[in-house]
Amino acid sequence: MKLLTKINRYFALYASLVFLLGGIAFYFILKEIIREETSEVLIFERDHTLQQIKISQGTIHYDSSMEKMIVPTDGPLRADTFKDTLMAELGDTKELIPYRQLTSYRNIKGQTYQLVLRESLLEQKDMIFAVFVSLLIIFGAILLGLLLVNRWLSRRIWQPFYQNLQQLRQYDVTQNRFMKTIDSDITEFDELNSALLKMTGKIEADYQNLKEFTENASHEIQTPLAVIRTNLELLTNELQKASSFEIISKIDRAVQQVTRINQTLLLLSKIENQQFNTQHPVNLKERLLTSLENFQELAHARQLTVKTDVYHYDQTLSMNPTLVDMLCNNLLSNAIKHNLAGGWIDIFLDNQQLKISNTGPVLIHPPEKLFERFKKENVSNESPGLGLALVQKICDTYRWQLTYQYEAEKHTLSIYF
Repeated sequence: MKLLTKINRYFALYASLVFLLGGIAFYFILKEIIREETSEVLIFERDHTLQQIKISQGTIHYDSSMEKMIVPTDGPLRADTFKDTLMAELGDTKELIPYRQLTSYRNIKGQTYQLVLRESLLEQKDMIFAVFVSLLIIFGAILLGLLLVNRWLSRRIWQPFYQNLQQLRQYDVTQNRFMKTIDSDITEFDELNSALLKMTGKIEADYQNLKEFTENASHEIQTPLAVIRTNLELLTNELQKASSFEIISKIDRAVQQVTRINQTLLLLSKIENQQFNTQHPVNLKERLLTSLENFQELAHARQLTVKTDVYHYDQTLSMNPTLVDMLCNNLLSNAIKHNLAGGWIDIFLDNQQLKISNTGPVLIHPPEKLFERFKKENVSNESPGLGLALVQKICDTYRWQLTYQYEAEKHTLSIYF
């Protein structure tokens, strides 16, 4: 939920609650005021009636209408009383009408008279209802106007924030898209901009340092390794003793392993830093068959039977060609190296998935650790244990799903596009 929507929702809820409570209070206050005004009208009518009797020198015209009644009574004088009552309307409808009633007792020429005056409250009830409906309409109009004005003002005030948010979404340190904040006259937004610029500046510096370190480390390691390998080759040619040759061969294998580890770690670092961002239309089937052809001799040496079913694939993917070759090479290399002598490899490719199955020994480690770096099933294997980690990183780059399954002595790696 957007912040502005949430603020307006709370504002409307609060305003409605205030109106409800205020409306209830207003209703009772207005009702009481009308009752008091009606009581004053009745008192005025009482005084006027008594004045008329006084002027007429005590002559009393007995009245027995619904709103005015003067009748003699034998009871004692009592204090004036007010009350609300209901009276049936004259006619066929017999509808009950609310009245305000004043009962007064007076002694006139030795005779006690009861004076009953009534004032209809029906018009007052209609007036209260009309006033309440009018207030409801006015409140609705005010609330709607406030919400619209608040929405307009909020959009205007929050405009720099949304512009900076868009800048942050487009920020990409690997593409040299640096953060440029929009200035505003709001202190909180300026503080946020300052924090964003400080954070992105540190990210850019750290990224540049990491990139330079990776490149420099790779270069500096490759140089002494190349020198060592060159000198080992010269030394192998000069020394013919079997013992010396075996020692030199062990050193050479160790140097080659360090070289492979260095190259693979460098590739992983470049993929994580999105340095393989150049993309072209790639036919995965052609690349896969080319890689398979390169591994044909190795598969033949291990007496492996390779089956392919790639003819359902008829599309191209927008990818970096180098990453495609890495993906195919590492998947095929893994299927060959971790296979059984005389085993088989089954390759399936269509527009939704690439699936490579092969025979092989049961896993020693849990399957979820299969894609971790330096995780090897056979510690005596010269492989650095980075191949599937590299495959996982490439899949993550293109948001593909990589899964592993073992069933009936068959290992299956599946990539869902």
